[in-house]
Amino acid sequence: MYRIRDSLLSPSLKGFPYIGELDSVSYSQEDVRQCLARGEFKEVRGAAFYNRTGIVSDRYCNCGDGVDSLEGYTRDIWYIYFQLSLHTSYETPEYDRLVLDIIRI
Repeated sequence: MYRIRDSLLSPSLKGFPYIGELDSVSYSQEDVRQCLARGEFKEVRGAAFYNRTGIVSDRYCNCGDGVDSLEGYTRDIWYIYFQLSLHTSYETPEYDRLVLDIIRI
């Protein structure tokens, strides 16, 4: 049982690749706020759902990276959805799409 827990928390045996190079759309927290201020909701939502989620899934499933090494990307995903929810009215279909995205993740 402890081996399974340790393997989930440990980094990849292949080392830490430069994941940032693979991610062509690198959204920092400031970038997210600026994009939302310009009204680029679809682009930010796409970055969260497709880019960030894809990286986390790929690194966890294919490379065997541990949960700890993916924490930054997971925090980015949640931060983006948090900011999107602040800028979206709960009475709109866009808000429902955000909720469905989170459920799909």
